[in-house]
Amino acid sequence: MKKFFKKQSVALVTLGLVFLFALFLHIFAPVQYRTILAHETLIHAEIAATSDARQKGLSGREALGAHDGMLFLFPLANRYPFWMIDMRFPIDIIWIRGRSVVDIAANAQPPAPGTSAAEFPLYYPRLPADKVLEIPAGAAEQMGIKIGDELHGI
Repeated sequence: MKKFFKKQSVALVTLGLVFLFALFLHIFAPVQYRTILAHETLIHAEIAATSDARQKGLSGREALGAHDGMLFLFPLANRYPFWMIDMRFPIDIIWIRGRSVVDIAANAQPPAPGTSAAEFPLYYPRLPADKVLEIPAGAAEQMGIKIGDELHGI
């Protein structure tokens, strides 16, 4: 009987350690980035590949650098809508399928303070996409990014 309880205790301790390690990795996992080439411009994009990361997006940040962005990765191509909850600056939203740009919402503005979530505009692409790149407002035009262009490093 003692052997049974000893084995159970070892199993519970091992399971607990595995759980704590997974939690540690989730909380302290380093942020991942990709370098994307748009024509002759490099964009340093933070990756948002999990549901939590995609939901948070750029919310709460003060700004993006001129060549910074966030790349949202989705498991399947779809017409994913974007809204700008808790955004503090305008952005360009670029929907991508594979490596090809399928739509662009240029100069998407954050909602005015006091706007209820029900009143936030939703930005939809014309075609399904499996990636979305958010960059500072006006950057898509400055970089010459247009629908049909291929982005590299995606």
